[in-house]
Amino acid sequence: EKIKKYITDPLDADVFFSGGCNTFGVDQNEELLKSLFNNQDRMGLKLYCIQPSPIPLKLSIKFTFSVKQKKSYNHIYFENNILQMWQNWYICDQLVQQWEIEHNFKYDLILRIRCDMFIFRSFTDGELLDAENMLIIPYELNFREWHYLSRSDQYVLGSGNNIHKVNELFLYYNDLCSQLDYLHPESLYGTYIEKYLNLDVKECE
Repeated sequence: EKIKKYITDPLDADVFFSGGCNTFGVDQNEELLKSLFNNQDRMGLKLYCIQPSPIPLKLSIKFTFSVKQKKSYNHIYFENNILQMWQNWYICDQLVQQWEIEHNFKYDLILRIRCDMFIFRSFTDGELLDAENMLIIPYELNFREWHYLSRSDQYVLGSGNNIHKVNELFLYYNDLCSQLDYLHPESLYGTYIEKYLNLDVKECE
């Protein structure tokens, strides 16, 4: 409801969604999302509820933990949760790109946001302008004390082209994980943005 109030309604935004089951199954996810966003008066609303592939996602490498072990997610949690989240980013972005191709246009700005993210304000005009050339990312939960490149993965706002690139992180997860000696999603995410994409970032509230 907060996302609808502060983001999608003020910006007249289209909505794409990719996610798996909750306790009550994927059908309930779709029903709840449609109850929020499926307004018949608005044209062009896109809402997808996708059950990601049941094929287990596995890391090709294992880690020998030392002093940094306290920072690391264990392999089972990382594979079953973090990789699944990154896969959802990628699946959802593929839906966006498919829509762009089918309708012969490009989104100027795209916001990728987690469903457990709380929004308490709209983006300012300045932030929307900055997002045309850089990524807008919240500074809360950036875990910078763990890694100097670490970035919050709660949401990211940027140009359509840049967000398409960000959401390809899933394609590089094994190579990316080899860059660090511990499994920490925010550190890996920030490393990808800095070293793989070389994109400028502005952190905001």
